[in-house]
Amino acid sequence: MPFIEDACQKIEATERAKDKHLYDHLQILYYLANTYFRIKNFELSASYLEAMHSNMSLQNNKYGTIFHLQYELLKNLLLIYTGKNDEAVAKMSMFNFDKFKNKSDYALDLKLTLIVALFFQNKYKEAFKKLQDFHHSDQWYIDKTGYIWVIQKNLIEILLLIELDYMDLVESRLNSFKRKYHTHLQEHNEYVVLGFLKLITSFYYKTENIYSETFRGKVDNLLSEKSKDTDVFTISFHAWIKAKINKAEVYKTCLDYIKVVSQMPNVNEIID
Repeated sequence: MPFIEDACQKIEATERAKDKHLYDHLQILYYLANTYFRIKNFELSASYLEAMHSNMSLQNNKYGTIFHLQYELLKNLLLIYTGKNDEAVAKMSMFNFDKFKNKSDYALDLKLTLIVALFFQNKYKEAFKKLQDFHHSDQWYIDKTGYIWVIQKNLIEILLLIELDYMDLVESRLNSFKRKYHTHLQEHNEYVVLGFLKLITSFYYKTENIYSETFRGKVDNLLSEKSKDTDVFTISFHAWIKAKINKAEVYKTCLDYIKVVSQMPNVNEIID
């Protein structure tokens, strides 16, 4: 990170003064904003994001459209995870996705983020309806966005089906998810996702006492080793099951957990 920050400052002081390499500068600013968001340093993330936004208007807004979706995505994620979920829902619900049909990857990220935000508002039917707009096959989305996005989409769908009590569909989706992605998750050491899947399966089928200290311990231990480096979507899934066993609000549980995680020391430094 220090290397990237130094490069950004040098660009700001030299090339950027002559309006050169603006595109590279915007890429670096977004990289910094996104990286600090991932490690839950939301204040620094917001600072770099706003610097990016102010630079987007330079050279007659030359790169404004190119970076607009990235900016909107991270801006709304920051709103959600700093306690302003309602504001994020309002902004994303008004977003004109038709203007950005050629930027499908970030558009899909933003649409999925809106579904998560609606989930946090307990608007499960509305969130599920928007999820159904993803009418392509999983393989199509894997080709567009990669496995991580598709796995997140599938997990969100399973949680929505549980909340809506669509029992037959929950069983079908759980079995389908395990069949399609269990091997991939094992091969890529995604043990947190695999652990979460086991927990929600136990929760849904009540194969063990979900209010017992043993089950609580499994939930608490799931992210304990690498919580600082865990992405916010994974933390959101974790917060859902913590909220369920504690009979608490999911959104508040998520924000409280992020506050705790943000104060933990880094397990692994982010390497540039």
